[in-house]
Amino acid sequence: IKVADSGTELTFIRLHENEMPAGAVGVQMNREVPSRFIDLSQRRDRNISFALAGSRYAFDPNNIFTAGVTPRAIGVPLSPAATQVTRALARAITDLLLPGAPVIALHNNRGTLLANYATGPFKKYTHAVYVNPAVDASTFAVVPSRSLFEAVKRLGINVVWEDRAGTKDDGSLLAYAQRNNIPYINIETRLGSSAQAQLEIVRKMVPLVQAEALAARALAG
Repeated sequence: IKVADSGTELTFIRLHENEMPAGAVGVQMNREVPSRFIDLSQRRDRNISFALAGSRYAFDPNNIFTAGVTPRAIGVPLSPAATQVTRALARAITDLLLPGAPVIALHNNRGTLLANYATGPFKKYTHAVYVNPAVDASTFAVVPSRSLFEAVKRLGINVVWEDRAGTKDDGSLLAYAQRNNIPYINIETRLGSSAQAQLEIVRKMVPLVQAEALAARALAG
């Protein structure tokens, strides 16, 4: 796990090292905003692989953040001991999230992911989807609250309002944030696109998620 600190206002995180330009965007935003950038190093792969007791395992690191959810193995099913390795990684990552700070997760996709929330396999998690026909379908935000959904929508940016709590909990970082009342935005842009394109979206999201955090603190007293 690579960590870069420039302040304590916000946590940026990239979970999949093969997703670019998310890595470069995290580095730049860490310079612009007093923040922490957490970047998982995994041989430039999407999944994390490791050897244990003579077997080699691989798993998606965005599926490990709930104790009651079995991490999604890639290939060989995870043994109980291997599952404990994923739990240890999840704890290491969540322990690095800045206390009281909102989280922006940086991702890249191949352009077909947004449709999965409207009519595809992610529809079961989806409260609402806003699509601006003038915006590339690969560019969108995923948020766990109505307030953030409406705020992003007002900017004319594609956005999905998701619910991954309770029985819908899939072990994702969004589910963890929702469960722990952490203001959170997942920002997606096209895999291999320019860093500038994603930076423009992230810069617009920073004040929104910071305002959400301030509102949450005010409600908490």
